[in-house]
Amino acid sequence: MSKPYIRLISYFLYMVLVYFVLIKGDIISRELKQYTASTYNPYPAFIFNIIFHLFVGLMLAAPRLISLFKRPGYWKYDWIKFFAVGIPAFYVIISPLIYFSPVSLYLPRFTYLLFYSSFIQPLSGLIFGYILLSSFDKRANDRINIPL
Repeated sequence: MSKPYIRLISYFLYMVLVYFVLIKGDIISRELKQYTASTYNPYPAFIFNIIFHLFVGLMLAAPRLISLFKRPGYWKYDWIKFFAVGIPAFYVIISPLIYFSPVSLYLPRFTYLLFYSSFIQPLSGLIFGYILLSSFDKRANDRINIPL
C-alpha cells in the first residue's frame, strides 16, 4: 500500500477509536447520573466527567504529538498558551468540585454560572486536554549554543 492509503486507514481507525471512547464514556456518565440520583453523592460523576473530557482532549491532540516525535529538533513547551488558555479551562473543569467545597465562600459568584452550564464544562475539559499536549512543539536544531 502507498503512504496516502496508510494515512487514510490509520486516521479512520483512530476516529473509530475516538467514537468508541465517546460512546463508552456516555454510557458510564449516564450510569453515574443514576447513581447520583439514588445516593445523592455527586462526586463520582463530577470526577468522571473531569477525567473523561480531559482524556478525550488528550486523544484529539495525540496525533500531532506523535508526528512531532518523528521530527528532528529540540522540545519546547508553549507556557504562554498553557497559562492563557489551559489554566482558565482547568478552573472551569473543576468548578463543580469547588462549588461544593468550603473554598467556594471566598470565590466570585461567576463560579456558580460555570457549574450550571452543561456545555461549558465538557468543552473546557476538551480544551484543557488538547492544550496540555498541543503546547509541546519541536524546533529545528539550528539554534546557537552559547556557553554560560
